[in-house]
Amino acid sequence: VEGLLGSFARRGARRGFQLASGYFGQRHRPPEARSEGLSTYADEAYPDRSGFMDTRDTALLEMRASNEFQQAVIAVDAMQAAQERRLAGDVQGALVEISRAQATSFGRAPAILNAAAAIHADAGDFDEADRLYSQAHTQGEDSLEGHVAHVQMLMRAGRRDRARQVIQQGTDRYGGGELGEKAFLPSLIAISLLDGEEQQGIRYLRRCMAYAEESLSRDCTIAATSPGDPQRYDSLSPEARF
Repeated sequence: VEGLLGSFARRGARRGFQLASGYFGQRHRPPEARSEGLSTYADEAYPDRSGFMDTRDTALLEMRASNEFQQAVIAVDAMQAAQERRLAGDVQGALVEISRAQATSFGRAPAILNAAAAIHADAGDFDEADRLYSQAHTQGEDSLEGHVAHVQMLMRAGRRDRARQVIQQGTDRYGGGELGEKAFLPSLIAISLLDGEEQQGIRYLRRCMAYAEESLSRDCTIAATSPGDPQRYDSLSPEARF
């Protein structure tokens, strides 16, 4: 800025101001005319529009045209449809939809296997649900939530010994500390009380309350007061009730 002002002083402030005013006061063509000019240039310089094609767009189009992408679309749509039918109470319809997802190349993905297992459990086919959950656990991408859902299904089926096995598998895989322990505490409380291991159930309940997490405390309380039979609470000792 200082150099520009010095130049104006040397060449005459008035003349400098006139030049500057003329430059900064230029009027551009209307937007429509400029747009037309750019379009004309683009048509002449890049008749096939290749200069405007983003390589990422090309890669995206190729990916969407691939069989893998098409299979993924089918799997996702089928899973969504299965979930909607399940929520609507149409278990048989949900089984049909989830079978479409299972038939894709992603059929062995833990998310699909766990979803299929849950639907089979709703249909009362606990053996198939157990098999599907177990298959999902063998995949590296399976989650702790999948193990928890498996245990809850086994509890519904009254298969507490098998539930203990899955809990052990889950704690071995995810650690027996805070992460794995917290997830299985409600089930451990219920299993202990149902198996007559009252003191163990109380220890699990105290451990649960020590985390001071509202949702976890609620789940553990429900597990303790009605681990499988709402009348079970009435038969607990005063210490257990406390």
